[in-house]
Amino acid sequence: MTTWTARPETAGDITAIRDINLAAFPTSEEADLVDALRTDPKAWIDGLSLVTEGSDGTLAGHALLTRCHVDGASALALAPCAVRPSAQRAGAGSAAISAALDAARSLGE
Repeated sequence: MTTWTARPETAGDITAIRDINLAAFPTSEEADLVDALRTDPKAWIDGLSLVTEGSDGTLAGHALLTRCHVDGASALALAPCAVRPSAQRAGAGSAAISAALDAARSLGE
């Protein structure tokens, strides 16, 4: 079983995150969404874009929480969550989501 390390994305991860989304989904819509959200100051919250990496340092998963509003109330949206096909069903996505939720709680979200 692979042990995943989850951490906030860095500027050096942006290309790999796009690649993960392109590999995980049949179109570029999710990858394009991540890129668009990253530039939206009303949606983007620093520290809530989490990646998972294996022991070799290769990024395998990504989970993103962004600001949204539901019936006028501030909330967080989880989307997209993506995992490279070669790492799917091995816990990389769950580790990224769990770390993102922990990070949100630590920020008071």
